[in-house]
Amino acid sequence: KGKGKKGDGKKGEGKGKDKGKEKGKSKGRKREFEVRIPIDSEGVDPEFGLRAELVGEGGRNVKHIEQATKCFVSVEYDDGEGMAFTIAADDEASLEACREMCEDLLSTVLEDARSGTKRPAEGGKKGGKGKRKGKSEDDPSKRRRTW
Repeated sequence: KGKGKKGDGKKGEGKGKDKGKEKGKSKGRKREFEVRIPIDSEGVDPEFGLRAELVGEGGRNVKHIEQATKCFVSVEYDDGEGMAFTIAADDEASLEACREMCEDLLSTVLEDARSGTKRPAEGGKKGGKGKRKGKSEDDPSKRRRTW
């Protein structure tokens, strides 16, 4: 009784067993040029969240650099050397443009970190009037009817 194949000799295939086998491994293509830019976090308060500021909300800083230069960018921790940008590119011109953008971002964020200020998150303000937005209590045409 029941559906499906039972005991067909293929152990470990199908549901769950081998799912996610490639997890954590790069699936992208190998780039020809790669460089590592060390990040000097000396004098930065550990509570500042340096990596989070560099990556940006939702990864927006890294994504912007990647889209502008067609490079791969990551901000990584290393066991011995601390934090660093890792950049991979197909050509030297892209690599150099990406390096400049990363260094510019780094200097801006480090300046904020050492002065103790965080840049405000862009976007909008939260909250508001919700469904009542734009409705006035004074205007009878906009007032809700109660029976």
